[in-house]
Amino acid sequence: MKRDFSTALFLSAFILTLFIFVAGFIVGIFYTNALNKNLMDQTSDVSDSLSVLQVSLLLDKDHFCELAPYVIPRLEEESWKIGERLQYLEEKGTTDPKLKNTYFEYEYRDMLLVGKAIKDCNYSSKQLIYFYTNKPGKCKKCRDQGFEISKAREELKKRNITLRVYSFDGLLPGMGSYLAKRYNVSQYPTLIIKNKTYGYLNKSSIIGVILGK
Repeated sequence: MKRDFSTALFLSAFILTLFIFVAGFIVGIFYTNALNKNLMDQTSDVSDSLSVLQVSLLLDKDHFCELAPYVIPRLEEESWKIGERLQYLEEKGTTDPKLKNTYFEYEYRDMLLVGKAIKDCNYSSKQLIYFYTNKPGKCKKCRDQGFEISKAREELKKRNITLRVYSFDGLLPGMGSYLAKRYNVSQYPTLIIKNKTYGYLNKSSIIGVILGK
């Protein structure tokens, strides 16, 4: 009887553990799917706001220069938050490729418009293009590079210098791989600052290049 009781108890514990694991797995799937959808919606929202700036550029350059200081800073903060959440999903291996490409397309339009504002409107901002990949064994320093870029951005922010970071997965078919080819990117990580190409850079080096030191 004692042996039967132990077996029954073991089976009950096993079934309960299995149930908790399966339930957690299912909840996790629903959560990541919901997060992917939420980020897609947010990307669409900021893309719509960017379209306002794009239309103003087509219609009236002076209006574009007046509008840029109001629209660009808000979009910068929103797109950075989306990028951080996207990075979280990438690290979990649960990112929707369609979401990534949609975000990359938004980033590229943003990069071109901000570049136009910097050139034609004396808009005060710096730009950094970061090519990475999540493919196993293809970029051992990409995670560290992301941290160094974040630290450099925060340090520059303390000096009242805005650094706009545009991150692209160069091995993802679509906008990421297209831009990697366009900028002749063949290794990861790759940074492009002021039209010059660099490999891995730490925080101090990034700040030095941005400030021209």
